[in-house]
Amino acid sequence: MYFSFSFIIRFLLCHRKKSITKQLTPLPSPEHVPSVPYGTVILYKDSNWGSRSYTIRTSDYLSGVRHTISQSLFDEATYVAYNLPPGVVLTLIDNVKSAPEGNPYDYRDCGATADLVGTGESVGVDLTKIGLNDKVSQFVWRAVSLELGALELWEHSEYQGNKLTIFLSEWSSGDVHSIGTWNLQDKITSMKWRTLNDRQTVDLFDNSDGTGDSYQNVKGWGDTKEISNLKDIRMNDKISSFRWNPVLPKKEVIAPFHINTNSASSGFKGLTATQAGTNDSTATQSIVLNITNTTAQSVSTTTTDTFVTGIKSNFSYTSKASPAGVGTDWSWSVELSFSYTRTNTVQKTITDTVALSVSQTTNIPASSTFEATLLVKIGQLPETTYHTTAERWYELPLTGSVADPSNNGWYKRVEPVHVLISGGLAASTELTVKSQPISK
Repeated sequence: MYFSFSFIIRFLLCHRKKSITKQLTPLPSPEHVPSVPYGTVILYKDSNWGSRSYTIRTSDYLSGVRHTISQSLFDEATYVAYNLPPGVVLTLIDNVKSAPEGNPYDYRDCGATADLVGTGESVGVDLTKIGLNDKVSQFVWRAVSLELGALELWEHSEYQGNKLTIFLSEWSSGDVHSIGTWNLQDKITSMKWRTLNDRQTVDLFDNSDGTGDSYQNVKGWGDTKEISNLKDIRMNDKISSFRWNPVLPKKEVIAPFHINTNSASSGFKGLTATQAGTNDSTATQSIVLNITNTTAQSVSTTTTDTFVTGIKSNFSYTSKASPAGVGTDWSWSVELSFSYTRTNTVQKTITDTVALSVSQTTNIPASSTFEATLLVKIGQLPETTYHTTAERWYELPLTGSVADPSNNGWYKRVEPVHVLISGGLAASTELTVKSQPISK
């Protein structure tokens, strides 16, 4: 059975999202949840699945916009059943409030909230157990980038009561974010962070501006990923702001990788140089054919690394005689470097125009007319994922890293690197010479 490359990528991404959502703690559910159509949330008035209901289909509502529940079930929902795609989140909101400019997921003055996280399956929620019974008046839905994980916060110890899920991709890194006037400000008593990326930390603060007492041991590595009672760390009922930080390498060396364009490409187009003339001498003569082009080769490279803010690439080639013996096949070496500096723009894709300059020498028989043609085939590369590795050094002892005395004692480990590459690169050259003796 044949599966296209794009299908495989979509399947792997969906599987990855499902894997992350399975690590998030589900909200308390009633028994015997009914089957719900994909992309749908159904609110039920009473604590049974046969009561009056209100249906929300995400396809009917703009994402990232707060919508008010219909008057038919405004502030009356008790049970919820939903089926959302992995990575899609619909947040139920207590109060009808306009979103702060720039972030509809800032829930100041919104009262209690509940994040319905899509798993691709039918899921139920008992609103009486999370402080939202007869309170749902508004909702907002969106697709969330789950690769950065989430911080799960509960009102009571042992992960009980109203729950707040902070999806870190919705908040800028390195900045203090206030949850002042949110429902759980100064009420948080337990928390989990099982989905954090291995290269992340989160700081929690007593005051809304990031001052006062703090807890700075929420990290993506290590064995501890939850605290059932914040009294144990003297942060119970105190959290009013947070900040998350990527753990960036102090040094990085990415191993080059190769693309065999003759076998990896298709849809060839050609560049040619032709030289014709007469060798009227009695000795063999050499001629040189040249092809120079600055636009025919254009390659796009995209990184999938979550924390990269810029990318540079360098393409160089080697050639060898083709099996047919009529020219040369080309192989390209790709060198990458990433940047991680915070800027106003993030560039995860770079398009390079790779200059082409080819020269080839050939011999023309004595006393002959000739026509010599040099052909360079430019192959079209379908979007393909290429894999290599990076040696990275960190200040912190991430899982699997080893202290390296030769590099400031930083902690070194080898990590996978995946990039998407597409475009056009030279795949082969062919040189043909037609000659015939001069008639006497």
